[in-house]
Amino acid sequence: MFNTNQFVFCWDSIWTHRENDYEGYKEKRHSKEPSPEDIVMFRSLDDQRKVLRKEVLPYMGFKNSFVRPGYEADDLVAIWSRKLSKWYDVILVTTDQDMFQCLDCCDIYEPRKKKVFTHEDLKKEFGIDSCQWPMAKAIGGCSGDEVIGIKGVSDPKNKSSLSLKYLTGKLTKGVVYERITCDEGKAIIEKNLPIVTTPYREDEMKRMLFRRDKLDKQRFMNIFEQYDFQSFLKPEKWAKWKSLFL
Repeated sequence: MFNTNQFVFCWDSIWTHRENDYEGYKEKRHSKEPSPEDIVMFRSLDDQRKVLRKEVLPYMGFKNSFVRPGYEADDLVAIWSRKLSKWYDVILVTTDQDMFQCLDCCDIYEPRKKKVFTHEDLKKEFGIDSCQWPMAKAIGGCSGDEVIGIKGVSDPKNKSSLSLKYLTGKLTKGVVYERITCDEGKAIIEKNLPIVTTPYREDEMKRMLFRRDKLDKQRFMNIFEQYDFQSFLKPEKWAKWKSLFL
């Protein structure tokens, strides 16, 4: 679809600086007592991710697979999207709305919807620019990450969120407006803004180096056969995979 053979893979660290810096960050995800089945499934998925990152991708010729202690994949994605956009047309493949803040330098491909989302789409659907997205999250909070916003203001993934109305100048008075603009509201925003902004502590990740991929057809075939991905070797599918090597 995008006619490219250059890829960057980004992975979450096991722990993050945000968890240390913001009390309650993603607390619900970690506080639930896992069942034996959950533990088995988690370990299995974790093992699969390690094999994919450390063995499969390097063997196939993918040279850019990054994980950094203390950082989420979002941070690495934000770093690379801004770095590489100086030389390439960058496409992020993600369903995470947090990455809307990168739309000033790239587009996003949403695999579930199978569509490209652009800065113009963000402006049309949410009414704000990508640079305003972190502020919308800081005001409204983030339900998925347990970042608590200002009372009465919902996460901006809800397109009717008052954080969006405030940033577009449609909310200029009332109780919620006073909560946003008062000293307490400003303190909440100041606390939340670094947490919902990517990248986080950018200066600590500048040493990452970008290398050209060296994809190899025979190694792709070996992996597909090793893991019994026979459907990928069918003529119509294999023709699409081979296009990566052009």
